[in-house]
Amino acid sequence: MAMSHLKDLGIVLMLIGGITGLILASLSLAMIPFMARWIGYSYAIVWQYGSLMVRYAMFGYPDFGHGMASSVMFVWSILGLAGALLSIYCGLKLRQRYVWRIAIIGIMGGILLLLTFSWLPGLSVLTGSVIAGIE
Repeated sequence: MAMSHLKDLGIVLMLIGGITGLILASLSLAMIPFMARWIGYSYAIVWQYGSLMVRYAMFGYPDFGHGMASSVMFVWSILGLAGALLSIYCGLKLRQRYVWRIAIIGIMGGILLLLTFSWLPGLSVLTGSVIAGIE
């Protein structure tokens, strides 16, 4: 009886983490055009005052252009979406039947969410996967 509640808790944690990760990844994907324009504007200012930066040894700006930065943001958002969708899929599959392989896929989804710095959804999915996998 108690194990069934643990499995249900694991499923709920996986679904909550997956849905939260999906929302965050969708927001970050939607923000890419805005951020690309902002980064482009910032790079224009940096290029304009580049001689001052060299003269006074200012550093800390990345070396790749704003086109590459938006590509990195796009890949990062897609990784977050993949992790969230894997987590939601595993939460729904575990509701129908219990399979250890599905819990492993949920763990991979949680790791993808952690890689994209979605800490709360990633930890929720990992905890839910481990709880469901222990049963």
